[in-house]
Amino acid sequence: MKFTHEQILKFAPDDASVKAGKALATPSKWVVTAAHEKALWGIVRGVVKHRIKPLSI
Repeated sequence: MKFTHEQILKFAPDDASVKAGKALATPSKWVVTAAHEKALWGIVRGVVKHRIKPLSI
């Protein structure tokens, strides 16, 4: 499933989340990425403080 830029931004709860997300929108920031027809997940390089939560679609 492909999303437009505008559709992805609708997932963000606020402007601070959009800004943080844009900082992570680079393939080199991700150690692992995966997808299933109803979920996306991944591991961000260097982030230990926060757990990765699946995004169900």
